Amino acid sequence: MRLTDEARLALSYRGSEYKTQWLEYPDIVPTLKAFGLERNRSGNIPYTLPAIRFEDGGKPLESSKIIQELERRYPATLMKGDDPTVQEVVDAIILCMRAAPDILPWVPRTLLHSKSAELFDTTRSLKFKIALDQLAKQQGNPTMAEEDAVFGFKMAAELLKQNPDGPFFMGKKGKAKPERMA
Repeated sequence: MRLTDEARLALSYRGSEYKTQWLEYPDIVPTLKAFGLERNRSGNIPYTLPAIRFEDGGKPLESSKIIQELERRYPATLMKGDDPTVQEVVDAIILCMRAAPDILPWVPRTLLHSKSAELFDTTRSLKFKIALDQLAKQQGNPTMAEEDAVFGFKMAAELLKQNPDGPFFMGKKGKAKPERMA
């Protein structure tokens, strides 16, 4: 029901019908609590997106758990979440995210509505134990972070080239017709 791009991609790949509910940051906790979702066990942010609620009540949080649950429920759709390529893609993304401390301070100022900007700034400052404005200044060498990010994108490009069946990391869309979610 509330999904980020990875989870929505997995649902779309399956041809599943779903509803996305867009939330401002301050609305995440009360909305997910109202649906009976459990708190995150790790980190200092109690509820995060994505989250999904299935008709039978299953409610995994986090994209990877949503995708695993979709694979368990609808195995004919061939998502291949346990394929080693998935970890290689994750490794590339982690390198790309090394530039996050340089980018994060700009998110609340340039991308978010004022309702969400304050909470985003507060929660990320708690996570990093430093104000976002100070985070970029203390990172030391933004050039190194940029080089890591560029290397991560190059890794991702190479992974895409390794599969001649493309255009995705693990080839073409599976041939099995996806089942419709109940």
